[in-house]
Parts: sequence; structure tokens; C-alpha cells
Amino acid sequence: VVSVVSCRLCLTMHFSVQMWSVGNYHWYLKQEIRLPHEGLLGMMWDPERLYRIHFLTSDGHYIWVDFCWTVDQSKGHCEENSATVGVIDGAKVLLTPFKYQIVPPPMAAQTLTLPCSVNQIAFCPSPCCDNMLVLTSDNTITLFKQNKSQHNDMVGFRTIWPPLSLVASTSLDACLPPSRYMLRRLIWWRMDTLLGVVWQLESGSDCIMELSFQVVESSETMAVEIRHQCHVEMPILQLDTNADTSTVVVEFVDGSIMKYNSARRFDDVPFVLPWQPIDGQAVVLPLPCPRIETAVLGGEEVVLGLSDWARFYVNGKEVVRDCTSFAVHDEFILLTTHSRTCRFIPLSCSLENLTSLVTDDMNGVLSESIRQVERGSRIVTVVSGGNKVVLQMPRGNLETIYPRALLLSYVRREMDRRHYGSAFGAMRKHRINMNLLYDHNPNCFLESLESVINQLESVTNINLFLSDLKDEDVTRTMYPGWSVDPSSQNAVVGKVDRVCDALRKQLEASDCYKFMLSILMTHVKKTKPELEEALLKIRILHDGQTEPGRLSPEDALKFLTVIVDVNQLYDVALGMYDLKLVLMVAEKSQKDPKEYLPFLNGLRKMGDYEKYQIDCHLKRYSRALEHITRCGDEMFEECLQLIRTQALYSAALELLKQDVVKCKRVAAAYGEYLVESDRLEDAGLVLYRYGHLDASLGVFEKSGCWRLAFAVAFQLKLPKSEIMRLARSLSDFLKGRQKYGEAAQVLCGYASDPEEAIVCLIAGSLWEDCLRLIHTYERPDLIETHLHPGLLEGFNSLESSINAWRDQFHRHRERLMVVREEKAQAKERLRALADGDVREQSGLPESDLCSDTSSVTGQSLRSSSYSRSSAYVSTVGCRCLCLIWEEFEILCRRSSKNRRKAERKKHRLKEGSPHEETALLEAVGELWSAAHRTRHDVSTLVRMLVLYGYDVEASSLQRTLGSCLDQMDSHKEHIWLPQATQSVETGPWMTSNAIAAAVTYSIQTSAPNMTDIACKMPDTETLQWKLTLLEH
Repeated sequence: VVSVVSCRLCLTMHFSVQMWSVGNYHWYLKQEIRLPHEGLLGMMWDPERLYRIHFLTSDGHYIWVDFCWTVDQSKGHCEENSATVGVIDGAKVLLTPFKYQIVPPPMAAQTLTLPCSVNQIAFCPSPCCDNMLVLTSDNTITLFKQNKSQHNDMVGFRTIWPPLSLVASTSLDACLPPSRYMLRRLIWWRMDTLLGVVWQLESGSDCIMELSFQVVESSETMAVEIRHQCHVEMPILQLDTNADTSTVVVEFVDGSIMKYNSARRFDDVPFVLPWQPIDGQAVVLPLPCPRIETAVLGGEEVVLGLSDWARFYVNGKEVVRDCTSFAVHDEFILLTTHSRTCRFIPLSCSLENLTSLVTDDMNGVLSESIRQVERGSRIVTVVSGGNKVVLQMPRGNLETIYPRALLLSYVRREMDRRHYGSAFGAMRKHRINMNLLYDHNPNCFLESLESVINQLESVTNINLFLSDLKDEDVTRTMYPGWSVDPSSQNAVVGKVDRVCDALRKQLEASDCYKFMLSILMTHVKKTKPELEEALLKIRILHDGQTEPGRLSPEDALKFLTVIVDVNQLYDVALGMYDLKLVLMVAEKSQKDPKEYLPFLNGLRKMGDYEKYQIDCHLKRYSRALEHITRCGDEMFEECLQLIRTQALYSAALELLKQDVVKCKRVAAAYGEYLVESDRLEDAGLVLYRYGHLDASLGVFEKSGCWRLAFAVAFQLKLPKSEIMRLARSLSDFLKGRQKYGEAAQVLCGYASDPEEAIVCLIAGSLWEDCLRLIHTYERPDLIETHLHPGLLEGFNSLESSINAWRDQFHRHRERLMVVREEKAQAKERLRALADGDVREQSGLPESDLCSDTSSVTGQSLRSSSYSRSSAYVSTVGCRCLCLIWEEFEILCRRSSKNRRKAERKKHRLKEGSPHEETALLEAVGELWSAAHRTRHDVSTLVRMLVLYGYDVEASSLQRTLGSCLDQMDSHKEHIWLPQATQSVETGPWMTSNAIAAAVTYSIQTSAPNMTDIACKMPDTETLQWKLTLLEH
């Protein structure tokens, strides 16, 4: 595309109007219009319309001509298309096949020179896309063809492209009807058919000429004849054809679109019909478009048009308002815009979704469907079936880009054909994640592993693929939308291990020596690196016979030290107990021989004790224990020390289970360890199992396991006095744990003290068991001295607790209603701020709402209040966000202990705290649960009170609890509301600042999460607790 246009008038045998332009500091002659010598009176450029020139002839005719820029390029979505672009430069045609090389103008890959100035170029349709016809200013048409016998090959750094050669030429003056004007809009429609437009002065209209041509073999001439003529009523602005569908689209100066239909027989008349899509409405472009093209979009052939005002239309529907150029690829429509972007619209999308797809703001800079380009860039050509796009900058230079959308499309297409070699080459060159080779179609990749290895060829390429592997499906993360089946979910977990195992198996079957480095890579790359297996293969390679050209073990080990930390490799080799392998690895490391030689010299014998030393050095204490246990009795003390320092008691007991004496010593040490760890019950069980009865008795006594303690005591045949002492000690322990029933059982059964047992049951409110023991041991005196006072004390305690719960319940409920009302009012104030009714509903002082001063003179009162209300909301929102951020930073700096402490303080009942509602719900729920749990205790106490004549107290206690439960039940629907979705209202009445403040307010004062157990209504079970004797 050239930027500057000028005009020059030459006078020879006739008038010639020449159109010149400049680009890259080079002047190009683009057009030459020949007029009769006596006919031209004057000419001038249009002062308003760009590229329009006016002519006035002596016979009274006024003619205006519109020029437009176009790119002459080969068309056709096939492999033979070399994306050749022709540039007219006077009598020269500059040709460059952009598929193979990028040559900036005014240079070219091939230059064709003709006798006179060139006016038009027409490229051949598929499959001979690079052949071309040239129309010169003397109305001569010339045919150039490529010699396809020469194949594209690489010689050094130059790409050999078969040049075009002259085949034939002929003049069109003999076959065209008499006319003052040349053939324009020349198109090579079919292999033997040309299309063009001629203005016929006699009829005063345009005529579409369909010409057939044939090369005369005996001479370098062509036979051209008119096959059909189609007269139209309106001037034709543009004529174009689709190289794939052979459809011819005609655009008139008013923007109407027609389709040209050729006559099927020689005597038929061709005609044009309106272009009608599936909906049946004729396509009319709102503005004339100098550049039109057709493409198959969503299964329907549509017309694409670009006007001089940067409007891009699809079937007359405006899609983009700032388009500078466009091109059609095999799978995309490419657009460049004034906003310095290049967009890629897939041809698979429907026409209905096209506008939303282009203007979707979610397509950010990280999307594959958009790319940033230099301002003013225009598309020259896009390589068919490839991934290369050639852009021309405003100053004239060319730039080549490889858009990610085209690259992914190309890679996907190649992988679908199972051409993994070419796909890998593109991915490597353009740094596409290699996981796509597998994630695109995992099953196909695993089935084609042999072909993959053969196409990747070198070990370097295979290792590059392996190095990129990770447990991630890149078709879901990095390149979404590029999987074979979007509904399928590739198994991500274990993906690396699965690929490594399958690839290693195939590599070993192909040639284990040739692909040894890749085989080692498959071991190292696994989720848990198999370094021992990798070193074992190097050892096998070292022990085998070395053949010329085969990988040496030193090179294999050197490769392994590059991809694995050499210190880790040294430890793994040492853990294999292979000193030769250890020395090989140590020599490849940066270790000082003084560091490892003394240690390795002491391991020459390599027995169980040496293996124990190696395992201790590598901190593999479990394996060290296995080796030290085989070293005999003289090493048992060292073994016991290892067991104690590394807490290997369970493993030691399993290894030494055949040696009773050693097991007892280990068990004693184990018991001490468990006692120190405060695991008393476990310690007692271990000591008892291995015969340490005395020690186990003391541990059971400390842990409160009274049944096991008495079993051991009787097994040891302790005296009665020691049994009673043990019983007193255990009963005190159980009472301290509030296990009064078990304490009473111990006192009765082993201490022979029923009176103390009864006192213990009264303390635990176990009234029925207390009464049973009184009569079992015939102590009725304890009824007056212990039972009656205990019943009255229990009555007073329960009644005061129930009254306190009821009062707290009502206080918390009333506060909960107030908190919820305040939240509702705050929400209404936010809505009032958004509506602009700040003065009436916001609750702000008058001075803050309306001010006499304004930053903008003449601003209306409503806009002033609106801006100030927005500023207020913004200030409140920013202040709240700052508080939240400060709390977040403080929380991140806290330790785990302090975080737990802060979490406990989070739901406190302090008025005005952010989570007061949640704290109130928790407190009310606890009171509810406590009151319902007391039903069983009240039921038991009421029955005992009635039993001994305390009817007034029993009736009062039952009435008090019943009233408390009824009051709680009556308010439960107002306390635990059904959960509602927390949302922020939006709409045309909400400003951005109001929405921000509403979001901030909802974060700080959000309703409690009702899925939280503490905020749900507690579950209660149905219980018949009331005594019907007291119901009056």
C-alpha cells in the first residue's frame, strides 16, 4: 500500500494520464490512461472526494473516474498458493512469494518487464495460483506461467521459487467492441475465462465482459474472444470472485450487491441477481466499499466490505467501525483497526454472534483472538494454510507476524493429520507450550508414539518435549477452546507419569542406545524422579561393550548431572551401595576428593554395618534400622540409641519380635517415650503387652483407666490396703473429670465406702442411682442428711440457670432485631444516594449535601448534588477498603496462634462490630441448646422432688422450664431466617461509585453464612420430659 498519490500528463501520439505514487522513497507509476489526442480539454482532482479525477472532452462529455487501492495477490486456499503479491511499477511487475521469502519494496523476488506501462494484474485460480495475466496501457494482455517442474528447495539461505516466464500475449482491441475506455476490474475467473468491466459510451452503461482465451501453441499469441456480455443499468464499483466457490460478486456505486451468473450455453444471456442470504433480504452496503470479498462464514457465503470511512460490513451489517484492512484466511477473518489491534474472527462462528464476538470486552490483551500491532498497519497478505501475516507500515516497510490464533490453528490442523514433526517445529519456533502435543488429543498421541518418535527424529527434540511436561491440561488453561472435544476432561492427575512410561517403552523398543538420553529424561521427569533406575541404566551401559558411535556412559552421566542436582545424584548413587557408581558421579561433581574419599574408603567391605552407616549418612533411618538389627548383639546398644533418637519403636518391635529380651527393652523405652508424649493409655498398653506390669499399673493409674488398673493390680496380687489406696486415688481422678458415676462405682466396689459414693452421686445429680445405693446398703439416714439438701440445692441451681438463660435470650433477640433494622436502613441510604435523593434519605448534614461553591461554573443543582453524593460514596468506599486491606495485612503478619485468637474475637458481642449479627446468632443458638439439653435433668429432678413431697418446688421448676421453651419457640422464625442470596443491586440508576460503596458495605456487613453450623437453628430431639401429675 502506497501513501502518496500525484498526477502527470504526458503528450505523445495521444493524451496519457499517468498516476504516480511514492513509497519507501521510490516513485511508482501505477496507472496510465490513454485518451484521444483531440478529445481532452481539461482535467482536475476533486476537492472533496479522495482519489476522484474529472475529465472534460471536446465533444461535450464529462467523465469522472474513481481510483482505489487494492493488493494484487494470488488467491486460493491450497498448498500451491505461494501468497505471491504483484506490485505495479510502470512497465515492471514486482513479484514476491511471501510464503517463502519477505522482500520489502521497491525490491522484489522477481521483476517482469513489459513493453509499456502496466495497468492491471490478474492471478490464476486454483490450483495454478501463481500464474498471472498482465493488462498494459496499450490494451495488450500478457500471460505468465510458472515452471512447476522445478521444486522448492533450500540452497544455503535462499529459497528457490520457480520464476514466471512469458507464455503468450495478444491485443484486446480486435475482440472488444469500439470504446474509448479500457477494460477494468480484470479477473481471471476460470482456467480459460476472464471477466472485466467496460464502459460503453454508445449505451451509456457498464457491461460485464466474459472473455475466453486459449494459447496458440504454434506462436506466442493467444486467441481471445467474447463469450458473453451482460449490460447493467448502474455503474459498477467493484467486481470480485471467490477462488474456492467461483462465485462472482458485483458491487454497484449505490452499495447494492449482485451475483453474476454466466450463461450455460453460447446463445443464452448472462444475468445478475441480487445477493440474498438465508434470511431472504437483499444485501445492500450502507456505504460504497472499494474493497469487497466473499467468505464462507458459519456455513453461509457472505459478502465482506470495507468502506473508505473504515466501516467493515458483513452482508450489509456493520461489524467494526474502525477497520483499516482485512483479509480472509482458511479459518479466520483478519481485521486491523485504528486502535492498533489485529483481530481474528473464526469462520466457524455464525453471523448472529459476529458483532458480539468482535466487540466483546472480555477479549483482553491476553486473548488469542486479538493482538497488538503498530498504529497504521495494514494487511498485505496472509499465507494460506500457514501462520504468517505480512503487514505494511505507514512508512512503507513490511513486517511479518505470527499471530497466536493462526499458529494454534496450524498446529491443531497438523496434529489432526498426525504430522507431529511440523507441529513440533512451529511450537518450538514460536514458543508454544509442548504439552499441547499431548493435550490436544491424548488417545491419538499415545497411539501414534512410534510416528511421533520418527518425526521428531533427534533426541534433543524429544527431550524438549519432555522438559515441558506438567500435570496440567493446557487446552483448558493456556489455550482454551483448542481441544478436540471441549466436553471431555483430560485426566490431569498422573499425566506426566503416563506419558513418560509410554514414551520410554516405545523408545526402548525402537533403539535403547540411540535414545538413551531421552530414556534417562523419562525417568527424571516423573512426579517422583526415578533416579535409581536412571543410574542403573548408566551402570548397565558402563558394564556393556562400547561400540563406535554409541553413547558412552560418561556422556550419559554428564547429561544426567545437568538435569539433576549432582549432590542429589551422589546421594542416590550412595544409597544404591555401589561404590563404583558413586565414584563416577563424584568425579562429575564439584566435590573435593578430600570430602568423600575418606568416607568411601571406610565402606570397602560393604556389609550390613557399612550399609547402616550409609543410610544414617543419607538420613534413611528406617533402612538403617533394618541393617543394624542384623549386626548381632554387640551392636544392640547402638541400635537402641538409633531407635530412641529417631522414635523407630514400632518398626523395631516388628523387626525384633523373635527376640523377647530385646523386645522388652525396646518396649520399656517405648513406654517412656509415650509417657513423655502424654500418651498414657498407649504407654500402659505397650508396657502391659511386653510384661512390664508394675510400670503399666502406674501408667493406668495416672491415665484414669481404672478397669485396666484394677485388672493389673489383682494380677500382681497387691494387698487390700494398696487396693483401697488405688481406689481412693482413681475416684479422686474421676471426680475431677466429672465422672461421678464411675467414681461411685470405684468407691463402692473397691474402697467399701458407700457413703462417699452416695455423696459423689449427689454431686453429679444422679438422683436415682443415689436412691438405689441408699437402700442397697441400708442407709436411710442419708436421705435426710444428704439427699433432701441435695435435691433443694439442685432445684435452686436449675431454676436460677433457666431464668438467666431466658433473660439473656430476650436481650440478644432484641439486639438482633435492632442490628437487622440498621442494616436495612443502611441499604436504603445507599439506594437513595444512587437515585440522587441525597438531601432526603442519606441522613447527611445539610452542609455536606449542598454547597454553594462548585468547581465548574454554571453547573446545575442536580448535577452538583449528584457529583457530591458520588464523591461521598467514593470516600466511604475507599475508607472501608483501606480498613479491610489493613486488617488483611495485619492478619497475614500474625502467627497461627494469634490468628486463632483473632478468629475467636471475630464473633464477639460488642455493639457495632462488623460481625455482630453472627455473634448474636451464635449466642442465641447456645442458649437454645442449653435450655433443651436441661429437659432430661429437670425431668429426673422433678420426679425425685415429687417422690419426697416437694410438689411446690417440682411444679415451679417444670413451669419455669416450660415457659422458657415456649418463649424461645415463639421467636425462632424471626431469629433464624431463610438464607437469601447476597447480591449488590445494579442498574441505570446506580453510579460506579455507588456500586463500589455497596460492594464494600456488603463485604463488611454481609449477612452471616447460614451454611455455617453456628448460624443454623440447632437441632433438637423430641422428649417427653414433663410429669403429668403436676399438670393442673
